[in-house]
Amino acid sequence: MRTPRHFTLRNGSGDICNITTTSILFHDLNGLGYEREDAYRRVGDRFVLVASGLRQQTISGKVALTGDDPYESYFNFVQFCNNTPLILIYQPNPSMEGQKHIGETTDIVSGIPYERNVRVRRMEKTEINQYGYLDVGIEFDCLTPWYKPIEVITDPTDTDDDMIEDFFTFNDGTPDNYGIWPIEEASHGQGNPHDLGYYEFITDHYERTSDTVFNPNKTYYLESGFNFGKDVTMNSIIDSNSYNESPCRLCIYGPISNPRWTHYIEGYSGPYATGGVDVTIPDGRMLVVDNSTDPYEISIYTTDNVFVESVYQNSLFDTERFIDIQYGRNQIRVTGTLDEDNNAKVPIKLEAKIYYDSV
Repeated sequence: MRTPRHFTLRNGSGDICNITTTSILFHDLNGLGYEREDAYRRVGDRFVLVASGLRQQTISGKVALTGDDPYESYFNFVQFCNNTPLILIYQPNPSMEGQKHIGETTDIVSGIPYERNVRVRRMEKTEINQYGYLDVGIEFDCLTPWYKPIEVITDPTDTDDDMIEDFFTFNDGTPDNYGIWPIEEASHGQGNPHDLGYYEFITDHYERTSDTVFNPNKTYYLESGFNFGKDVTMNSIIDSNSYNESPCRLCIYGPISNPRWTHYIEGYSGPYATGGVDVTIPDGRMLVVDNSTDPYEISIYTTDNVFVESVYQNSLFDTERFIDIQYGRNQIRVTGTLDEDNNAKVPIKLEAKIYYDSV
């Protein structure tokens, strides 16, 4: 039996309100599709696309409020929604969670939750009807597309210089001095690549230094970095099944000096984007490079995510600086410098929002 699609709201305090229950039910929905704002230039009898974007959408419907006192439920619901930022969370088909449809790598119609930043534009207050509940009309203005949040955190492991040569090999046979392994292209492993035993061949001569973070409902992998004395390199991989350009928040933890980052896309010749900052990040701090906010930022935060200062003016203005996740496999490589006597393990974190026009 098909389980009804599931909606919840999360407010600015992180509180959750389930709006697919018998006491509060979001129904009679409109606006889950999408519409684009495209501009064209006429060339004879042909039309050439010159600008394209997603039109801001409105999701509307009704919220049925029951209980002993529906008016009190209405008041509490209004207060909840006014605690912004407000996020609408949508599971298209919870009963099919973890299953694949329309191709092996497509999870759009499974039970994975997708999020959208919204704001209540209008909420009606009606009288209690003959059935004893309020049926409240509501409209949400959408502030973002639907997105799937993904977080990847490295766990760097020190290695010796002599482990560089022939440590890992790409499918083209060339050695990779930074330990990046194209997981799905692996030619040496045996069995299921989502089983850590798949990488046992690495331990024949070296301690295993790569961890895989795997969730069958997501399409991302993590590769740990390596500390070669004074210089340190970290690598992470995110797979995107969306053709929409998607924002990413890169966090580089201290201690590290003058970090540089490079974005590679599988099948794209050379680096897709680069960036860097001339600054020293002490222990207990992290550099945040974020294009999911307005305005974009390059700043120092504490590891508890408390803002310290902007270092945008120290960034390399001749580079792209910010990371836009593209369709396919995205590899983010971060390099930096440690003090000669510092053997710290410097992690990085990626927080991506994979955008979709509609789910």
